[in-house]
Parts: sequence; structure tokens; C-alpha cells
Amino acid sequence: PFGPFLGIAGWLTILYGDMIQSYYLTWVLS
Repeated sequence: PFGPFLGIAGWLTILYGDMIQSYYLTWVLS
């Protein structure tokens, strides 16, 4: 039952992972 959810979560991680990490690092280092 978790297959589709994990698939979507993985896709979002790939799509937004770098952007989120960039914002996170900017906030931490500011």
C-alpha cells in the first residue's frame, strides 16, 4: 500500500532536494 506514496516522495525528493538543501544551508550559514 505504500508503493505509490514512496514513489511520489522519492520523485519530490529528487525534484526539490537540491533546492531545499540550498535554502537550508543558506539559513544555517546566515
